[in-house]
Amino acid sequence: MSLVAFILGAGTHVGLVVANRFKQKGYRVAIESRKPIQEGLVAINVDVSNTDSITKAFAEVKEKLGFAPNVIIFNGLPRLITSDRGISQLAHYHLPLHSAYALTFPTVPGDPSTVELSAIKASIDITAALYASMQQAVAGFRSLPAGNSVPRTFIFAGDMLPLLPRDVPLSAYLNLRLQMVDGAYLVEIFYIAHAKEGSRYGFLHSLRIRCSLTCSRSCGRFHYGNESKPDGSPAGEDWSGTAHAAAYWNAISREERGDWYLKFGPGGELLPQ
Repeated sequence: MSLVAFILGAGTHVGLVVANRFKQKGYRVAIESRKPIQEGLVAINVDVSNTDSITKAFAEVKEKLGFAPNVIIFNGLPRLITSDRGISQLAHYHLPLHSAYALTFPTVPGDPSTVELSAIKASIDITAALYASMQQAVAGFRSLPAGNSVPRTFIFAGDMLPLLPRDVPLSAYLNLRLQMVDGAYLVEIFYIAHAKEGSRYGFLHSLRIRCSLTCSRSCGRFHYGNESKPDGSPAGEDWSGTAHAAAYWNAISREERGDWYLKFGPGGELLPQ
């Protein structure tokens, strides 16, 4: 069978870099795009905030590439606009600037009740679409030929928001933090429930909760990772699409299942917990 990867939330900073890494490794790659994409990648028109669109997209991937994807990278964020003040806060707390597009700050600083309701709904819609993607992924994994040679892996590329210290004004990141924490919770549940079926699920980018089960290479793997600088501090604006691509590939390819908290360095090397 062909190895198939499906990249949702395919921006130029991470998504395309990851797609090209898998293509170079022999995968056939479908990538979210509303227009023709570069040669060798299959464009799939999908709204990553819409559950019906997600369901149709998975069917289209299978139709065009012949098999359900055995690797799925979900990198979707609500596309919102934040203020200059918000962007400066992102830099202060070492959060990647691309998160600014998914944040809506309270109109009254420190008051979470003044975050626009539309922003909360946008984050909830992304979480629902993530769940729909995981449903489709599991159905696809079960349709693939049995055996340990084909990795069955789902990675949710998240952020470091669940790990922010108490002195950070968390209400300022309410809508995006909802998405990240809910996503991590979904990944934890799927990790435990599907471990014996040979599936691996991952949430890339930092969470405190950890769960380790011993099993073969094909068992469920969840990775909530965090790109770090060589000294172990958050990567912040030094984050790299190349590092993410290498870390995803390393996590999927290694024999041991590992912990679902995936810490990786600027070269994509997997770091000790």
